[in-house]
Order: sequence, then C-alpha cells, then structure tokens
Amino acid sequence: MALAVYALLRSVPMRRWSAAGLAILFAFNGMVLAASCNPHFELLIVASGIAFLACLLRERHGSALCFFALCLSTREDAGIHLGLLLACGIWALRMQG
Repeated sequence: MALAVYALLRSVPMRRWSAAGLAILFAFNGMVLAASCNPHFELLIVASGIAFLACLLRERHGSALCFFALCLSTREDAGIHLGLLLACGIWALRMQG
C-alpha cells in the first residue's frame, strides 16, 4: 500500500523525499499494521484502488484500467466505491459545463 500512496503523492507537486517519507509513515500507521497482522486479500482492494486513482490523476489510462480490473477481480463489490467516486466526478464536471 505504501507504493500506491507514494504514486498518489507523486501525482501532486511534491518532492520525491517528502512523498517517500509520507508513504513510509502511512505504511507504519496503526491501521495498516493491525491489518497486516491478520492478512486478508481485502488489503489488495485498498492498494489497487489507490493505485487506480494515482494512475488516473497522472493520465495513465492503461495502467489505471489494469488496477481497476485488479480491484474488481479481488472482490466484486470493491468497484462500487470506485464507481461511485467516478460518478460523482462526472456529475461535478457536468455541473461545471
């Protein structure tokens, strides 16, 4: 998950070392450590969802599609959250004209 957070932070104007430091801090927070002690495949949903959003922000549509497919193949209801997020973004763009 730290790599996905790093990729997301690099999509905004941020220094490489600052993004790496924040990604490492994210990797060692309490929720991630607690989840990794009881490993389940659901952690892949979060990592692939974050990587999907990072690739979408960087306009790498092929990679974004691969991560979205990975997120959906992990568990079928994982795409609902990403789909709702994309639907809200489309709605906001339509409201702007």
